[in-house]
Amino acid sequence: MERPEIEIVVDGPNDSVSVEVLAQAAETLRTLLHGTGAQGWVVSALKVGSTHLAAAPPVGKDCHNRDAEEFKCIVEGLIAVTSDEEPKGWDDSALDSLVRLNNRVSEVSALQGARVVTHSDSSTERTFYLDERFAAKAENMLNKLKHSAQAFGSVTGVVDRFRSRNGNREFGLIDTESGKPVSVHFSKDDEDTVRKLIGIKVVAWGMLRRNPSTNQKKILTMEGIKVINEPNEISENVTVVDFEGILGTDWTGGLDSISWVRAQRD
Repeated sequence: MERPEIEIVVDGPNDSVSVEVLAQAAETLRTLLHGTGAQGWVVSALKVGSTHLAAAPPVGKDCHNRDAEEFKCIVEGLIAVTSDEEPKGWDDSALDSLVRLNNRVSEVSALQGARVVTHSDSSTERTFYLDERFAAKAENMLNKLKHSAQAFGSVTGVVDRFRSRNGNREFGLIDTESGKPVSVHFSKDDEDTVRKLIGIKVVAWGMLRRNPSTNQKKILTMEGIKVINEPNEISENVTVVDFEGILGTDWTGGLDSISWVRAQRD
């Protein structure tokens, strides 16, 4: 069975793709995979000239059914966007990354555009052009999703990615309840704190949006975050001495202990 493959292509003549455009293409591919739940994919192709950057599941990985489902989620999501429908199982960041690549490529007159090419086998290939029409549809869908129902909630998991660029700040974690990625957006004031949490298990809370069809947690706008202690971490024991003086010096109102107890019984 051949590996499925997702490819980002930036079309243009030699020496026309800047480092910034290449970085955005790589970021788009990474975010598209993370934002749709694809896990463990590796770089399978990298070519220059017209830039080609592709990813696929690792060779020998014995998870063909999951690979196929992850690939299907990406392809069906791209089809949904072109049809003005919500891409099921997609994080907002996946949509946003496609818009950003189109915007970046549009700034360079020598470039001819960008596209996503999907390969399920050697004979089955689909191309999705990231042009102004696609970007407009994606932005419209992003606006709809941002105004969908939200409620206060929390998510617990290990922080596995961090991004802060052009005023957009978000990190990802794998939800311990579902095993699925959740995108967490945070403010500039929390950036130094979040940056130190890669690989650490946390609980974050704030306004939470779920996938309406699966009820899966998708996006959290963070209001607070806390590191979760592991079960084998022993808390400090509390003794009677720790309560000494907690009620103040005159909590009995001048009565001795025996008189105070009698007063409580009366």
